[in-house]
Parts: sequence; C-alpha cells; structure tokens
Amino acid sequence: MVSLLSTVLLHDLCIFVPFSSLKRLYSKPLPSVWLPVIALCLVLTIPFAGLLNDNWDPYTFLSPPERYGDIKPGNIVYYFAYFLAGTVLYSNQKIFTLMARNIPLLSIALVTTVVMALQLLLEMDFRLYLMLKGMSSLFWCLLFLGLATKMILSRNAILDWFVELSYPIYLFHVLAITVISGELFKAGYSQFNVILFSIVFGFVSSVVMYYLFVKFTPISWLINDYHKSYLKFNFRKI
Repeated sequence: MVSLLSTVLLHDLCIFVPFSSLKRLYSKPLPSVWLPVIALCLVLTIPFAGLLNDNWDPYTFLSPPERYGDIKPGNIVYYFAYFLAGTVLYSNQKIFTLMARNIPLLSIALVTTVVMALQLLLEMDFRLYLMLKGMSSLFWCLLFLGLATKMILSRNAILDWFVELSYPIYLFHVLAITVISGELFKAGYSQFNVILFSIVFGFVSSVVMYYLFVKFTPISWLINDYHKSYLKFNFRKI
C-alpha cells in the first residue's frame, strides 16, 4: 500500500508540475557532483523515517500500519525516496556501466560487507544503527545493479535464456506458487521448507508451462512478439 501510494504521488507530481524543477531533476542526466548528494539523501531517509514514525526500533520502524486507513509518513518518505532515485537512475544509465567495472564493483562489495558486519557485530545507539541500515540498503542496491549490468554487458546464452523466460515466469509463477505452497502448508511442512520448495517448484513449473503452452504456439506472438517468436510463417510463399 505504501509503495503504491508513493507511485501515485510521483505520478501526480508528473501531471500537475510538468515544468517544475522536480521533473527536470529526475528526467535529465545529472552532473556527477549530484550523485553523492543523492546517495546521502537516501542514507538519511531511514533515520528520518524513524523520526517521522516516532519509532527508533530498527526492526519495526517501517512496519506496515495496523489499520488500512492509517498512514505512516516515515514509510511514505522512505519508499518514495527510493522510487524517485530509480527514476533518476533511469535517466542516468551511464552510472550502471561505471558500477559494472571491476574496481568500482569490488569497492561497492567491500563497503557493503563492512557495513553489514558493523550492523551484526557492534552494539550501538538506534540512531546510528539506522544510519548504517540506510547505508546497507543503498550499497546493496548498487551492488546488485552493478552485478546485473555486468551480466547484461557480458551477453551469453544462459542470460539470453533467462531474459526469454522472465515475462512468462512472471505470468505463470503466481498460480504455481499458490497451489504448491497451499498443499505444503496443509501437509505440515515448516515455513522455511514451504518457501524453499515453492521457489523451486514455481520456477520449474513456469518453465515447463512456457515450453508446453507458449514457446511453440501462437501464444508466443502475444507474449514474446511475433518477430521474436519461434513459430513463424513465410507468408510470401502462401
């Protein structure tokens, strides 16, 4: 609900202030000097969210509202900030290529590891802990973006196969996971085993359904586009 509300807020901003400085901020390439400023703002969103929610407990300060009509301003600020950062990154995709290089990627991985170790090993004030939590959130995001970009730039058959499967799995996995998780839960399996088997079964069953019902059928024209489909007809010979 909170992330959806953040999306709606950003959409409204795009409609009602089309010529504002905010739209120029997220829709055009930014000078490199702005990047540390944006990073610092993202790190500060977590302690600021704790302040707005009047809750410094690192495990519950971003918990969902207990009632549907309740609004937690800290949650909105946190999710909206990362959503806005995503739109900025979309207009500055050169950053992904930079992060995918070996030295920046290793540096991000090192900082991520150190911050996570500090969170786990040190006892500290909740406010400082939330600052580290903000850094951890940011650097984990950067690390996965850098790794994903590195894989995309490498281009190989395995990656192409996963790209081909991504949308069909998105379409099929909900049904598969709902069925198997319900059956495992009724059979008395632990929550960990239900999650683990649901992930494996959801992926495998989605792949099977793709090859049975989509890959070699006209349905692939709707999902993968006719030009990318395995099934094509040479209409010139008809």
